[in-house]
Amino acid sequence: MASSSGQTGVRQPPRQLKAVVKRSLHDRTPLLRWLRRAAAHLDVLEIKRVPDTEVRPAEDVAAVLPNCDVAILTGIAIINHTLDQLLDLAGSAREVVLLGASTPMAPQSFAETPVTLLAGVQVADAEQML
Repeated sequence: MASSSGQTGVRQPPRQLKAVVKRSLHDRTPLLRWLRRAAAHLDVLEIKRVPDTEVRPAEDVAAVLPNCDVAILTGIAIINHTLDQLLDLAGSAREVVLLGASTPMAPQSFAETPVTLLAGVQVADAEQML
């Protein structure tokens, strides 16, 4: 698939897209840079206090997550026991993405949830990984 930017495999989101992401993705990731350019509204939430006026405190999650079109959550939400709450809040989102190295690549585990896409890491060569 080619996008309007000419890049193969890269889809362009609609300009009215309202997205919520966890800041642990860091501002330097290509995904976050792409969303900042493409989305009409982007809320970035972070548990840790940061001196960035564009980053909202995690306490705002109940105010912003239920109103988003796309929720991008990190697998860390499983580890810090917030995933169930976040999925409840994101239940009406068109897409709910769970991503990051701690995301379990087990779609059957998310069959009864609003998660529509898993984006994690698969180790192809365990010997080299060690």
